Amino acid sequence: MIKTKIKKQKELENGQEKTKIKRKIISISNYHIGVRPSDTMSLVIRKLNTYALLFAAGEFVLFTLLSLWDGAIGLLIGASGMFLAITFIDKSYRNYGIISFGKRRIPKLYVLRYLLYASLFLLSAIVTAEPALGIIGTFLGMINFKVVIFLFAWRWQ
Repeated sequence: MIKTKIKKQKELENGQEKTKIKRKIISISNYHIGVRPSDTMSLVIRKLNTYALLFAAGEFVLFTLLSLWDGAIGLLIGASGMFLAITFIDKSYRNYGIISFGKRRIPKLYVLRYLLYASLFLLSAIVTAEPALGIIGTFLGMINFKVVIFLFAWRWQ
């Protein structure tokens, strides 16, 4: 898709006004000239973080009203871990860094991200007095991002 901007110029020709139309190419495809897809990815990540933070704040208020402090701690651990994981995804958009094990090739940041998820669950189970509530809170903090993507991402095109 090529977007153009029309600029009209008035010129005098033999005592009469003549309008000359110039077209300037603004962008080709959906990106403006000078903007890379990774830059627009960062804008989507910012919106995703903002909306997920609002969801997490509402859940945190609910946990504190119900005096489920272990769930609130788990929620904070899960949401902060997902902020970090989404940042990993944004930064590794172009280069995953491939690790080769014989014939198998594994993206390094993919493995590190899932190790981060596992360590978040382990951390919430260790830190909280009731591990089940901590793990549930961590799961809710992490799933907020997926819920936000399914609810709002279709509007961000």
